[in-house]
Amino acid sequence: MAKRSGKLRTVKARARREGWAKWIRSEADERAALAGYRFEVARAEHVETWGAKYLRHCEGDWYGKPFEHMDWQRSELFYPLFGWVHDSEEWGRTVRRYRRCYVQVPKKMGKSPTGAYVGLYMLAGDGEKGAKVFSASTDKNQASIVHNHACAMAEASPALMKRLRINRTTRTISYPAVNSSYAVLSACPRRNEGWNAHCVVADELHKWYGRELWDALKWAFASRAEPLLFVITTAGDDTTSVCYEQYEYAKAVADGRLVDHAYLPVIYEAEPEDDPHAEDTWAKANPSLGQTVKWSDFRSDYQEASQSAGLFEAWKQLRLNVWRSSVQPWLDANRWDAGPAKRRRTSRPIDCYRDYTEADLAGRPCWAGLDLSLTTDLTALVLVFPEDDTEDLEQATFRTLCYFWLPEATAEEERKKITWTKWAEASDVTLTEGSETDFDAIREAVVDLAEQFHLMCLLYDPMYAAYLTQRLELEHGIPRATFGQTIMNFAEPSAMLERLISKGNIHHNGNQVMRWCVGNVAVKTDCNQNMRPVKPRKGDVRRIDGVVANLMALGGAMKREGEQPPANYYQDNDVEFL
Repeated sequence: MAKRSGKLRTVKARARREGWAKWIRSEADERAALAGYRFEVARAEHVETWGAKYLRHCEGDWYGKPFEHMDWQRSELFYPLFGWVHDSEEWGRTVRRYRRCYVQVPKKMGKSPTGAYVGLYMLAGDGEKGAKVFSASTDKNQASIVHNHACAMAEASPALMKRLRINRTTRTISYPAVNSSYAVLSACPRRNEGWNAHCVVADELHKWYGRELWDALKWAFASRAEPLLFVITTAGDDTTSVCYEQYEYAKAVADGRLVDHAYLPVIYEAEPEDDPHAEDTWAKANPSLGQTVKWSDFRSDYQEASQSAGLFEAWKQLRLNVWRSSVQPWLDANRWDAGPAKRRRTSRPIDCYRDYTEADLAGRPCWAGLDLSLTTDLTALVLVFPEDDTEDLEQATFRTLCYFWLPEATAEEERKKITWTKWAEASDVTLTEGSETDFDAIREAVVDLAEQFHLMCLLYDPMYAAYLTQRLELEHGIPRATFGQTIMNFAEPSAMLERLISKGNIHHNGNQVMRWCVGNVAVKTDCNQNMRPVKPRKGDVRRIDGVVANLMALGGAMKREGEQPPANYYQDNDVEFL
């Protein structure tokens, strides 16, 4: 440690002499400086002066004005992104430090102009000959937003139009003098072999479906010395998405939990402990507030959103950059599952995750909830095991085992949006042959589980699972009870599950499909605060079946469904009357 401190002092002293010490602003920068990276002020200044000379705004009151950096753009984005460099032995010259950049800012903070600025600079200001620049998204219209903004910015600049040619039909900006181009990237990776990209601007990554295009981008920069994958997005509502994956990675780099010298995270958001109603929080999450958005408009939007819980959750996502997992989030998915990887960093269990197997629960009493699909959808079975015999539900602790089935045809149809194959490889879901629910496979699995555990009762929806559960009862002696999908039936177990998760008193062993369901679930609440889960709207690929099955099983455990009533003493014993 002392040796590292001595080297760091030496590096910082050199940085002060050369005039770039102020750009060593984090532990990540210190590590980079120790690894031989440095900051070249002239490179950073060139990006700013080039924009002011050649780029013009193309909308509203700013139309025609030079593109001058706002404070956060200069200090947190453009200067670090283009100023940090190192001497590369592989390329035989000085190259940029950062090859990837993740920018997450709220709505109306200038995302499109910022993305367009990066695209145009990498096309015409970076000095790269034969540069190929792309605006990318899985939806071509979404990919065109930043590109169209770049076209408009270029057209507003006479100086730049002397160099560039714009073809809106082919969605291409070309720079003939150096054989460079800036185009819209198709959503289909198979049609994009040989990209050899210098820069890809990935707009609104939270709206991308699947990860096929994202995974293909890793091969796009193989033969470039200073490539840039530039992501600019707002927080989303799908915590299984590639965007959330990048968000978590960016947070880990920013916090110093991961070392990646080539990755620049720029995230403006409200933290969980921040008061969403406070103007200090608004300013913290919105670096352009007062410039691209006026305070009066922001306050007006807040007042409108405050009238509805649903609107306020959407407002927090768009205006405070807070990730949400459903339209009206209910359960705390992070408390449900911090995950095995995080658990290894501490000696105590985190949240609801525990490391156990079926064998650890063999022979123990449990209640089961079955949310059965009729045709092509997900089927969920959850077993709930009381940890002890306490009758005080406030103190009760439970363990769960989760099982899922899905037709292979459905998994294939949704492969670009949901990682069913990955989950199947981890044994978190069983993919059954064909295009419809395999009732025989589910029945056999329930029978096998009833042999392993003391299955007190199987709770089911009488509308869908009556026939299957009837066979289980008549042929295998498995007790069953109906669980109508009404708000009154769900009210008690829903409130109970909420309390159990908040206390960490319901445990699971890491099923990823269940974690996904927990993050997707929303609730409907009546005037008495009774609640029940609400499935996502038609066409939404997210599922909540695991939570529904869990609630049914928990409801059965709370009522002790299937237990034999106490024996009648007077039926089994002779009584003498005196």
